[in-house]
Amino acid sequence: MDTLSKCGTMENIEKALSKLPDNLDNAFEGAMKQILRKRDFDKELASHVITWVVHAEVDLTIAQIQDSFAFYKSKGDSWQGNRPSKGLLTRVCAGLVVEDSDKGTLRLVHESVKRRLKDGILYKNADLEIAKTCLSCLRADTSDNNSETPLLKYASSHWARHWHDSQDNDPEVHIQIKKFFFSKKKLMRAFWTIPDAPGRTVEGMTGLHAAVFYNLGAHAKTLIKAGADVDAQCSDGQTALHWAAALGRCRLVKYLVRKEANPNVQDASRDTPIHKCLSRPTLNNLEIVKSLVQAKAQLDITGAKGHTPLSLVIRYGPTAVAKLLIESQPDVNAEVTTGWTSLRELFCHGHEMETEFEKSGRNTRNPSVRGWSPLKLAIDSHVQVLMKLLFDRGVDLNRPTIEDNWLPLIHAINTNRPNTVQRLLERKSNPANVNLQDPNTELSPLCLALRYERVAIAKQLIAHGSDLSGENGDRQTPLIEAVKNNDRDSVSLLIRKKALPNVIDKNKWSALHYAVNKKYTDITWLLVTKGANVNFPGSGVPALLDVALSVDDLPVAWLLRHHGVDVHATDGLGMTALHRACVEGNLSHVRFLLDMGSKTDLKDATKSTPLHHSVLRGLDNVVDLLASRVSQAGGLDHQDDKNNTALILATMLKKHKMVESLLHYGASCDVKGQDGLTALHRAANLGFSDGLKMMVTKAGNIDLADSEGYTALHHAVNSEDSNMDIVDILCDGGADLERQQKGGLSPRKLALSLNKEDIAHRLDVHITRKQRRAGNGGTYEWRG
Repeated sequence: MDTLSKCGTMENIEKALSKLPDNLDNAFEGAMKQILRKRDFDKELASHVITWVVHAEVDLTIAQIQDSFAFYKSKGDSWQGNRPSKGLLTRVCAGLVVEDSDKGTLRLVHESVKRRLKDGILYKNADLEIAKTCLSCLRADTSDNNSETPLLKYASSHWARHWHDSQDNDPEVHIQIKKFFFSKKKLMRAFWTIPDAPGRTVEGMTGLHAAVFYNLGAHAKTLIKAGADVDAQCSDGQTALHWAAALGRCRLVKYLVRKEANPNVQDASRDTPIHKCLSRPTLNNLEIVKSLVQAKAQLDITGAKGHTPLSLVIRYGPTAVAKLLIESQPDVNAEVTTGWTSLRELFCHGHEMETEFEKSGRNTRNPSVRGWSPLKLAIDSHVQVLMKLLFDRGVDLNRPTIEDNWLPLIHAINTNRPNTVQRLLERKSNPANVNLQDPNTELSPLCLALRYERVAIAKQLIAHGSDLSGENGDRQTPLIEAVKNNDRDSVSLLIRKKALPNVIDKNKWSALHYAVNKKYTDITWLLVTKGANVNFPGSGVPALLDVALSVDDLPVAWLLRHHGVDVHATDGLGMTALHRACVEGNLSHVRFLLDMGSKTDLKDATKSTPLHHSVLRGLDNVVDLLASRVSQAGGLDHQDDKNNTALILATMLKKHKMVESLLHYGASCDVKGQDGLTALHRAANLGFSDGLKMMVTKAGNIDLADSEGYTALHHAVNSEDSNMDIVDILCDGGADLERQQKGGLSPRKLALSLNKEDIAHRLDVHITRKQRRAGNGGTYEWRG
């Protein structure tokens, strides 16, 4: 810049720029000559600073280089007194080294300086000298104020790299390394400063751990020959083999297992060396795992995250390692952990990778070769390769796991994987049994596929001979499952494949029952027209007509009737559909059933007709409808198991409108019920004047007596609920005033015996009236 600033014109600047490299060479040459001419200390310091700046693995601070020179000069003894001043570091370098103010580190003034450094400026074996200095730092004691040198972090992390790079076999360095490894205090002090020490827990570490970390095989051998415990553990339980596996030290892993290091030691988090290897994928994973497996590493040990080594590689790969572990299994059908075989690990966790990938949406973001397609292909390949390996090794596809009865075909159906189902069914030897039930649900594979609406899988299963009959324990047929899902296409397919439509399941329902109950009209029509039974007499199966009416589907009920459903089918209580409609009080259903030809005189187990039930439910409109449809004589006078007619029941309930309807359509007042009581007796006894008035005009014999000889008038006198109006109605209707009951009492004498003098007086009035009428030409003679 000084040269350019002295150029007065653009032409001069361009000429100066073209000669700039020559000027830099001249500048660097001059600086190096200046360093070489300095006094011995300054020259030595400049050489040290430039050597460390050029060869250090990372940028170093001024303090680190100050301390590095102090350790270099002192060889570790009283090093603090040899620390040069801060300003001296750059001054002795004649401008070749400058401070990076942003980072606080030292660097060359220009990268091209490295190419121009002459002999005498850099150490002859720079890496060896740096390694020695670092070891001096590592072996030095902590200062009196317990502060650590800034160089310690660099020395701990990088000394071994310089040692490897030096390609030197200096015995002095070997001695320093040995002393460092044999000092637990110095080791822990060093490793506390290393950012990526395995597990970050170094308490209790040994020199063997350190030799592994720094990848010093020769020193590991020396330590073991000297009696080092090959299975010694840090405070976190990790052995040197844990560290070697985690860091990808393949040669050291092989050496340690040859020296009988235990591959199954679990650390504090329960990880074994093979877990550590698989948790930090390296290029050497396969060889390391192979060595550990050959050393009898157990594959059924559950690690820190609850996974066995087998589960880890099936979930996360690599595929080559997964193949190795599967091939190392003596029996691929054995459960590695309770309920988990290799095949289940693959199906549940290998497929889990595919599922998570699909859920992430990444597979659709960029389908190109540079997008996610390669990853998807890699996942697919991983699963397919391992599945083929298990097939080739003879894995049993039809053996459920011991604890929870897991089966591969059932799993593939539940997770909706048609390709996997295809592979299981098309395996050349011992394929998956297409009819093997799921032990947990007791459903066949086809029933499960239909239940979860896996139509493509259902077609595969049918094509491979799935049983359509339902003879599978609980008689849950594929057809029933298809109907439950309202899957008309599958129902049609199953019927074409000759599925049996009339099989009854454990609920005593057929496929048609489910279709009718769910109001799946299309499927109902399809099943009925293809010959499904509409009647199941004597089987305890619910009547289909009842099912249709229970969901108020009258069009389907009509369809069933049109195809021959028995409207008079009875249930366990002897009730027909009409009985139940009357019990429910559903007028529209009653009318529908009557229109469909239901008989009104059929009796249930209590000898009750639908009319009896309608009366008991108090349904005036239903009673009127039923009464209007009774055609034959006496059809309204059927008696139940207590000899009650509908009219007697209506009278007992004092239902005016019902009594009126029944009488209108011809119900008899003279039919005797329990104890010989007629509807007229009941009305008189209950004081039911409205009903009595209608019956008096309809009664064939107003003086009909019950089993005790009581007439309606006797009951009117005897009842607590009776009154003068009842007596008047009967007397005006022509009741015999002198008729005696079995005890010889007329109504008047009965009234006197009961001290009902007002009623006796009323009866006297009616007697007098009759006598007068007789005197006017009648023949009445009082005998009472």
